[in-house]
Amino acid sequence: MAQSQLTQNDQKIIDALKKLPADYWDFKTADVREYTHGLHNYPAMMVCPISRKIIDLVRNIRPIHTLLDPFMGSGTVLVEGMLAGIPLVYGTDVNPLALFLSKVKTTPLDNQQLQQAAGQLYKRLVNKYQSCAALIDQADEIMRRDYQLDLTAKNGWGSQAPVYLNQFIEAHHLALTIPQFKNMGYWFKPRVILLLSLIKTEIDQIEQQSIKDFMFVAFSETIRFVSNRRNGEFKMFRMKAEQVEAFAPDVIQKFADILTRNIDKMKAFSESSLTKTAAPLFVFILIMLCICAIFLMNRSI
Repeated sequence: MAQSQLTQNDQKIIDALKKLPADYWDFKTADVREYTHGLHNYPAMMVCPISRKIIDLVRNIRPIHTLLDPFMGSGTVLVEGMLAGIPLVYGTDVNPLALFLSKVKTTPLDNQQLQQAAGQLYKRLVNKYQSCAALIDQADEIMRRDYQLDLTAKNGWGSQAPVYLNQFIEAHHLALTIPQFKNMGYWFKPRVILLLSLIKTEIDQIEQQSIKDFMFVAFSETIRFVSNRRNGEFKMFRMKAEQVEAFAPDVIQKFADILTRNIDKMKAFSESSLTKTAAPLFVFILIMLCICAIFLMNRSI
């Protein structure tokens, strides 16, 4: 931007930024997972104090009535905008997961209703699991013994897991739905898939959509931790074969722990006095989808 195009407020913001100390943007001791920022991991998330500091700096110079993050990711800037009480907060992204996470993270929920729904869900999960625990807990061994499968192999179990599991649930009359996606068995062991299916089935019974979405965020985070993926790395790498063989996560407990953590974070967000005055969040992705559609149509002509 040419110097002549700068407004007086633009220059004030530039001057204010230049005056900041060198370590101003270091947040080594900050809680970057507070409020709903910590509901779910997401690649290359912005550290939330950065957007908070920028909002504070700008609003000390001029009022902020509208905030737009055109590449919102998991919604860090949007959450901070609502916490700051900005009347209109918008975001766009082409990633469906980003859209879903941002929606959940910026939708305040009543803590009592959320606690009640979580308690009912957990009770149903425990009852359903106890009714077939012996069978589910033996699923890995049955696949090894009866189906002669190597649960660490990419072929066989790794590539045909839905086929084997559908045979298993039909033979044992389990009321579960097995997902279908490529190489599922490479990333998940039989018992884990069955327990995840059980959790999803019970979440689907929740009627209130905002609470159901909240539960699915905890479910999504659980999937990552109970998979055969090596945690703590940006790229997708699987555990070594011997680690996969020994891996036996407590899937329901992991989901319960993440859900409890997330409820506490949503409570803090929802009880913020500023979020009660902020306007409802509207997340628009339609324009981005239209641009992509036009681009693809032009390429096909």
